[in-house]
Amino acid sequence: MIMLAERGSRFAAIAILIGIIAAIMGLFIYPITMGFSDRAGRFTELLATYQSNSARIDSLPELSREAERQSKLLSSLLIAAPDQEQAGETLREQIENAVEAIKGEVRASEVLAGEGGWARAAVACRISHSQLAALLTELQRQRPFIVVEAVSVTAEGALNNYQLDELDVRIETSAPFTLAQ
Repeated sequence: MIMLAERGSRFAAIAILIGIIAAIMGLFIYPITMGFSDRAGRFTELLATYQSNSARIDSLPELSREAERQSKLLSSLLIAAPDQEQAGETLREQIENAVEAIKGEVRASEVLAGEGGWARAAVACRISHSQLAALLTELQRQRPFIVVEAVSVTAEGALNNYQLDELDVRIETSAPFTLAQ
């Protein structure tokens, strides 16, 4: 083996010592410090999640008030009834009341078969031209919202008397309903 000079052997010893220190750092200290930084990043994520969840929890009373407001709004848009037949009866009564409110004469009314979440009703009445316009305006304003599906107008005496203002009108309507609790 080649003998190194005293200076060279010191240099080799220092190089070996630096290598051993680098190996110790690489094998032990570096993973530990990286674990600290990984945990710090995870802590930052958890802190952001906690703050977000805390803000959501703090907003629960406001969200509850908003849900209550929307529930009241929804109940004003839908007929609340235990079943579809009762919803149809409520709609029929509402249309009859609208006809009576404009001083019209209700001749007949019936509940029609509705489909999934919709109540239907029809009312036959005798009204004038101006009352017909007033009735349609009144139905447009009512809540829950009413869909006028069909309006049939007949004026049988109009051929003999052109000044006759009486119309026989049949209005078929529908409205959404929800099951009452």
